[in-house]
Amino acid sequence: MKTTVLLLIALCFSVMPVGATTIDGRFLALTNNGSAYSVKVQIKVDASKDMGGATMQFSFNTSSLSFPNSPSSGTHYTFQNFSGGSYGTATVTKTIANGNTLSLNIELLTDNAGTTVGTGWTDVATINFTTANAAGNSNLQWTLVEVYDEDNATLWSNGLWDNLNSSPLPVELVAFSGRHAGGVTALRWTTASELNNTGFVVERATDGRRWDSISFVPGHFSSDLRHDYEYQDIVPAELIPLPMLWYRLRQVDRDGRVEYSQIVRVSLPSATAVAVLHAPYPNPFARVTVLSFTLMEAQPVTLHVIDGAGRTVHRLHDDALLSAGSHSMRFDGSGLPAGVYHVVLRTSRGSETRTLLLAR
Repeated sequence: MKTTVLLLIALCFSVMPVGATTIDGRFLALTNNGSAYSVKVQIKVDASKDMGGATMQFSFNTSSLSFPNSPSSGTHYTFQNFSGGSYGTATVTKTIANGNTLSLNIELLTDNAGTTVGTGWTDVATINFTTANAAGNSNLQWTLVEVYDEDNATLWSNGLWDNLNSSPLPVELVAFSGRHAGGVTALRWTTASELNNTGFVVERATDGRRWDSISFVPGHFSSDLRHDYEYQDIVPAELIPLPMLWYRLRQVDRDGRVEYSQIVRVSLPSATAVAVLHAPYPNPFARVTVLSFTLMEAQPVTLHVIDGAGRTVHRLHDDALLSAGSHSMRFDGSGLPAGVYHVVLRTSRGSETRTLLLAR
């Protein structure tokens, strides 16, 4: 009788279903700048569990991306949560035979002491490629996934493992310019191609440092065609007296990543001023900077550079009669010691001053 009871108990345990853990995975693109292409490997489970050892393999497009045969930790890849402690040193290896498969290898040394994977995305590793062809596709595709429970014996069930097929250069911005007239700044820019481009946030600054978002211009998502954009910024009345405004574009991808354009400076001639001295550029400068000013009418002008003690160190104009319009000139400070200098513009109506910082 005892033997029969034990046999029935054993049969009951053998047919009793065991709750299997299902694991999902994905790639998250971090860097796409035409020369570097970095992705993060992330995983999540249907119910939080501690993870044991794992092997995750994926292939990539060798025509678009390159990866060394002997990758180095910290340079070509970095593991976030699965290296050290109860784990052996996690590694990334490359299959030399076909040259397009990477294997993420994680080994749990102490059973039942693994890292917890939750129901939200958990970072595993960052993989850093070099872009070989910015016009190609990455074509990252999962080829093998084996993830074990922390007992190192129970294999988790694979759920959704998303591939990633994107261009290493999402948006190619080839031109950006601005011009002000009649209280309105016309901004124009052109893209040669776009990928997953949600659009552009137009930003404006009054000092070139503190930026305000003033509008959003939708993009064309994914396109291999040239697209021309234009935005008209009706400048607020309180900003019109300023000599200059700065503009830039914040390009936003579908996944929330952003890239910034070059900065465009736009002069705003004041209706009441007869001369406007603009900010030197670049500033600070190491040797040469450009000094510029705008005259609303023809008039005599004096333009000097003075040092911190008020001594004139360079005379660019001495009571010279100049025509109305914009004027600019190069100032070479290579013969001067590093320090703070001032640009002084004098007319019959008064003077304006801008500070220069000469750095070595």
